[in-house]
Amino acid sequence: MDWIQRMNLVLDYVESNLDGEIDENKISELSASPKGMFQRIFAALTDMSLSEYIRKRKLTQAAFDIQSTNEKIIDISVKYGYGSADSFGLAFKRFHGASPSDARKTNAQLQSFYPIVFKFMLSVKGGNDMQYRILENAEATISKINEFSTDIAKGTNTLAAAMKETAMTMNETSAMMSCNAENTKLSVQLALSIAQRLSDGLSATKEIEQLQMLLAEINAATGELANAGKVFSTAMAEVEKITHSHATATLDLKELVNELEKSMQENGAVDE
Repeated sequence: MDWIQRMNLVLDYVESNLDGEIDENKISELSASPKGMFQRIFAALTDMSLSEYIRKRKLTQAAFDIQSTNEKIIDISVKYGYGSADSFGLAFKRFHGASPSDARKTNAQLQSFYPIVFKFMLSVKGGNDMQYRILENAEATISKINEFSTDIAKGTNTLAAAMKETAMTMNETSAMMSCNAENTKLSVQLALSIAQRLSDGLSATKEIEQLQMLLAEINAATGELANAGKVFSTAMAEVEKITHSHATATLDLKELVNELEKSMQENGAVDE
C-alpha cells in the first residue's frame, strides 16, 4: 500500500470518528509511521494542523445536525467533544458567524468545510532527441565531471530533504501558534463567561474545568513552540552548511566543463 492510500485511510478513520474518540496510536498504525509523523506531513501539505482540520470538520457536521435534526444543541455539543454549551457556542459562532440557536431558528447560511482527499499526480518530462559528438582523449576530464555530478546530485537530495524538514517545522510551528492564539482567545471569553455566571449566582463548574483544560493546552503548546524554535535553528544551520558545500561542488564542476570545452576547441570534436 502506498503513502497516498495510507494518508486517505487516516482521513477516512478521522471522518468515521468525528463524533467519537480519535486515537493517535490508530493514526500511527494506519499511516505506518512513527507517532506524530503523519501530523507533521499533513501540516506541511495542507498548511493546517490535523487538530484544526478535525475541528473544522466537527463544526461542519455539527451545523448539519443542528439544521437537519431535532437533536438538542447541548447533546450535539457533547457529541462532537465540547465540554459545555458555552465553549461549543463560542467555537460555533467563530467558525459559522452565527450562534447554534440562530442557525436552527433562521436556517442561516453556514460555513462548510469538506473532507480532504489526497491524490497522486505524475508529471513526465524529457524524451527529446539530442545530437552528440565524441571527444577523444578527454576520458579523465569526463570521469571527474561524473564524480562531481554524483556529488552534486547527492548534495541536492540532502539539501531537498533538509529544506523539506525545515518547511515542515515552520508549518508545524505556525499551526501551533495559530492554535495557541485561538485557545488564548477562547480562554479569555470563558473567563468572562465564568465571571458573569458567578455574579449571577449560577454554577460555573463545567466552564472552570474547560478553562483549566485550555490553560493546560496553552502551557503545553508554549513548551512545544520553544522546542520547535531550537529544531528550526538546527535545521537552518544544516541547510546553510549543505548549501555552501553544494555551491563549492557546482563551481568545481563549472571549471571542469570549461576545461572540456577548451579541449574541444583546441583538438576538434569528431563525429562518430
